[in-house]
Amino acid sequence: MNKNQKIKNTNAKIKAKRKQRALLQSLLILFLICIILFVILFDLYIYPINKIWLKFSTPLYLVKPEDALRIHFIDVGQGDSTIIEFPDNKNMIIDGGNDTLQVQNTVLKYTASLGIEKFDYLIATHSDTDHVGALDAVLETYGSKAIYMPYIETAHQNAAFQSFYTMAQKSKAEVYTTQMTQSFVSSNDNFYYMLCLSPTGPDDKNSFYYAGESNNTSAVFYLEYANRNILLTGDASSKVEKYFIDLYKKGIYNNIIEYPTENGSITLTPRLENITFYKVGHHGSSSSSSDALLQVIRPQESFISCGVGNSYGHPSVKTLERLNQFTKKIHRTDISRNIVLTIYKNGNYTVEYH
Repeated sequence: MNKNQKIKNTNAKIKAKRKQRALLQSLLILFLICIILFVILFDLYIYPINKIWLKFSTPLYLVKPEDALRIHFIDVGQGDSTIIEFPDNKNMIIDGGNDTLQVQNTVLKYTASLGIEKFDYLIATHSDTDHVGALDAVLETYGSKAIYMPYIETAHQNAAFQSFYTMAQKSKAEVYTTQMTQSFVSSNDNFYYMLCLSPTGPDDKNSFYYAGESNNTSAVFYLEYANRNILLTGDASSKVEKYFIDLYKKGIYNNIIEYPTENGSITLTPRLENITFYKVGHHGSSSSSSDALLQVIRPQESFISCGVGNSYGHPSVKTLERLNQFTKKIHRTDISRNIVLTIYKNGNYTVEYH
């Protein structure tokens, strides 16, 4: 074999190896594309990948006692996020803290720790970033059967609300404007009910929705179970407090809810005097938790959601002084982190920190 023939044979082997290498590379690329497509389709149509990560990276919290109502005041720093597990096994998230990645992970992991697959109700009390920040991620990861949000004339309140609003419109949930007289009632024998006290709907031109102050559009809720009750007021100011207390004294909320029984039905009326629990308004700001409100509700125990060393000075010294005149115990997320209130069917309750 001459020299030229040897060169041709060598070149032929090199070309064959190149073709083989190119074929292997093509097959590898095709394999990777198939894996990526599988992951995308699995994520979209079978089970969200993010939820798998959350499931295996988050230890499960203790299972809710049967027939109990459990409320989680989550430590999201300077913000607000509350998860309610109802005695009929429905669940609700109220607000989602701010839009930082840390808070988003906190809310998503806390939800995973409770074994929640999907929320029955999601409520954005108002449009401020420290309340709606992680709700877009909650909707994307868990979803909700129903969404309640404030009435807005434009979604461009802030980047966090815009993102949440867009995600809500894309979701398959029923979307409602939060307004007075909306209610949530138990679906089994463990009776509870939750009633919206403020604001009135957008059809009312005197509604706080048109007053130009986002805090005062906050959804205010009354919740009752096992002869225990709780008032949740979002960031509503003393002006709103006076408004719904005046309506309450006039009997406006009486007999709004009709609940079927074996012998017909009963009508329900909230009881704001001497309530058991109070979710302190606006993180303990001096603009909320007025004397006028506290003189009526006189809560046994109060809960404040605020961040350690926050720049707003929440909770205000004045607010704490007012609360201490009427309430036996104050619980704070900046001191105790996550706070869990459990109300049992017999009316007993516990408050735990973790």
